[in-house]
Amino acid sequence: MKLLFVVTGVGLGHSVRDHTIIQQILEIDKDIKIHVAAFDTAYQYFKDKYPTTKIFGLKLPEEEFNFSLFKTFLKNWNFVYIWVRSFLRLRKLVKQFKPDKIVIDFEPVAVWVARWYNIKHLTLFNYNPFVFNRYRQKNEVGKEQLIETKYFQKTYNWVKGRKIVPTFFSYKRLDSYFLIPPIVRTYPNQLAKNINIMNRLKLKQSPILVMLGGSKLGLELVEGISNVAKDFKEQFIIFGTKDFETENVTSFKFNPDFLEYLKICKGIITLGGHNTLSELY
Repeated sequence: MKLLFVVTGVGLGHSVRDHTIIQQILEIDKDIKIHVAAFDTAYQYFKDKYPTTKIFGLKLPEEEFNFSLFKTFLKNWNFVYIWVRSFLRLRKLVKQFKPDKIVIDFEPVAVWVARWYNIKHLTLFNYNPFVFNRYRQKNEVGKEQLIETKYFQKTYNWVKGRKIVPTFFSYKRLDSYFLIPPIVRTYPNQLAKNINIMNRLKLKQSPILVMLGGSKLGLELVEGISNVAKDFKEQFIIFGTKDFETENVTSFKFNPDFLEYLKICKGIITLGGHNTLSELY
């Protein structure tokens, strides 16, 4: 069997969970052929792990916490060109690789390629329309958020296969939606003892972690922490930004030992991504 994974390059959460799924699949059947198509952070993550094709995707104005539809439009003024370019590249890849199934996380152009060739496919994404609808009944939702969620829902509607939606709760199936509880990559008892981890990582005290998820969204958070860190007798370790170091702040662009740091930390500051919150839970 041949599986094609098409992964968004916005942040690293998508890449990490897809890598976990791929590893589990290969444990079940090592003869399955894997190919990945991705852009930006996802392409950098996968290119040395599996055969990977570079595609092109939306660019987000990630420097600020507030989502701006206007800035997003400006950043993607050539969206049609990007979309067509990715469509043609994926179509060529499908003709050459001939996948049996396509796993899409979360690139709408891949849905159209899958439908073009009538290939079985499913999508994996964090947007839960059932939770959003309940929230909307009791809370006011801005115009930009409505446009964003309509984009997500429209993509879901295009998908002919299953829609996999991560949740913090138990498994549930609602029509073609499959609400799946968190995937545990590694259980805490599978890691070394805390004292051994502390010694190996050369830490004298349990740190406070700051997880940015591989995007630029939290850069102002990093700046704020860096400015006030000197006033605290704590060790801050930041994941997801360029490497730098002060007296009590260390940062990593990416570190595969994150779960070890998570086990021995005393607290964590993170964005709203599903993966890190699941691992904390």
